[in-house]
Amino acid sequence: MSILGVPSNHYISWGKRKSTFFHKDFTPKLKANSKNRIKLPNETSLKEILGSCDPNFIDFLEHCLEWEPENRFTP
Repeated sequence: MSILGVPSNHYISWGKRKSTFFHKDFTPKLKANSKNRIKLPNETSLKEILGSCDPNFIDFLEHCLEWEPENRFTP
């Protein structure tokens, strides 16, 4: 979620363990990691992680990593 953002409510509702990670209003339950740091949704972008990569490659990866299966690239 720190890279892709929060999934849609519709997508979250499919999850069997949604109550572990989301509140009833579908907002994420933010928890600190082992370094006591809380990662926020949309905190980082693929461009920041990959550095100066080809913009077409970043666009390709973003489409491969879509939350919604119907919007995701397929083989």
